[in-house]
Amino acid sequence: LSMFDDTHPLEDLLRKELDSQIETAIENLPPITRDIYILNKLEGLKYKDIAKRKAMSEQNVKYHMAKANQYISERLAKYLAVIVFFHFF
Repeated sequence: LSMFDDTHPLEDLLRKELDSQIETAIENLPPITRDIYILNKLEGLKYKDIAKRKAMSEQNVKYHMAKANQYISERLAKYLAVIVFFHFF
């Protein structure tokens, strides 16, 4: 069995943990940043549509998305390192 086959128990555990960490990171975003992130990533709205809905500039939406992506990336970096480690060893 490969470490990353769908049937490998460690793969399932790592996916569940990663999903949990992503969810926690999103929940911990500031409210407006979280709302904008959810509208874009989960609901599929474009920046211009989010800007209209939130009555803000598209540039402001871009700022919040950059802030959200940076925060989430920083929080997930250690989990990515673990996954890469298990993949190669």
